[in-house]
Amino acid sequence: MNNRKSPLGSVIIILIVIWGIWWLSTNKTAPTDDVSNLLVNLEQETEIDFSDIQAVELTWMFEADTGVEEMTIQGKGFEVDGISNDQQNLITAFFETQGFEVDMYNVTAGTIVGLAGYKKDDIVCIYEGGVSGGAAGMDADPVIYYAKINCGQAIIPVMKTNEELIAEAFAIKYDKPIDEIAISISERIKVFASGGVTFSPGGSENSGIWLAVKEDNVWKILFDGNGAIMCIDIEPYDFPVEIASQCVDEQGNLKQR
Repeated sequence: MNNRKSPLGSVIIILIVIWGIWWLSTNKTAPTDDVSNLLVNLEQETEIDFSDIQAVELTWMFEADTGVEEMTIQGKGFEVDGISNDQQNLITAFFETQGFEVDMYNVTAGTIVGLAGYKKDDIVCIYEGGVSGGAAGMDADPVIYYAKINCGQAIIPVMKTNEELIAEAFAIKYDKPIDEIAISISERIKVFASGGVTFSPGGSENSGIWLAVKEDNVWKILFDGNGAIMCIDIEPYDFPVEIASQCVDEQGNLKQR
């Protein structure tokens, strides 16, 4: 009995193995999360040969009631070294065309290295770009650059606007629904502000001006209405004369401040 394997059978097995390896290499599962998809699109659109995508940790700065704070976000990122200035511009253009906005709290500018924070919905990215080789690299001709892109998903707390906060103060003062109050700010100096207020349904009888001061991150209404501003209401706060140049004293006399 002949137990030798057929040469043809061995060839077929080898071809099947080769085909399997090729199929796996060309049919990798595409990334399904939004951050990975973004990075893949960035590489494809710019045609820059970035490194493999890796897990990263990035720091994101944001404005809170107590001031500017930071949060740590787990995300993904990649990097590249040896790109041109034009390629750097391609990276910036990609974020702009994708609808990302630059976040001012995550921007630092420098001659050698700089950071730009981009935000769209719940995705944030930190783009670090700089001169390869540091200060010594500035003498190269041409100068070459590196780029690091780190992105993640997070719910970033959003500060209420001053208009919203002042409307809340009016809602509390007059026990009215906040959606029936419209606020405009005409002047602001540090923690002092003035503007107009309109209560629904509007009209001159439901409108007036206001003066307010911000204490402990809370707006306090010092005056509102269409009558005279009383000195006793604003002078204890050293209200700026640039906003309120006149007031009425306790004797009813108009006073220039």
